[in-house]
Amino acid sequence: MSVDATLNYEAGAVLYRDGDAATHVYLVQSGAVQGVIGEKSLDFGSGQILGDGGIISGHYRMTVVAGPEGCTVLRMPIDDLTRELAQCPPLVKLLVSNLLGRQELTNSLLRRP
Repeated sequence: MSVDATLNYEAGAVLYRDGDAATHVYLVQSGAVQGVIGEKSLDFGSGQILGDGGIISGHYRMTVVAGPEGCTVLRMPIDDLTRELAQCPPLVKLLVSNLLGRQELTNSLLRRP
């Protein structure tokens, strides 16, 4: 998978918003980010990938902002990830599909008041 940019964000800067078209996935290289769903938030740190749920839905399902110290992320085209997954064995594809489906369910539960 190719990295098309290394991006630095200051604290509180928005990486993407819930509902934006999912064009990239992001690997947190340093610092932290916070995923916001409704009034709830989730923390993601170095080594974690964000935006991968867009493979199924075509859009981002949470707003993601840089944490209190800011962050550096590697941005990769989501089409590259989709092509990589297409080359995986059927069992791996099924596993990834199930995991992303569970992630979608979890996100919908987090949106509830």
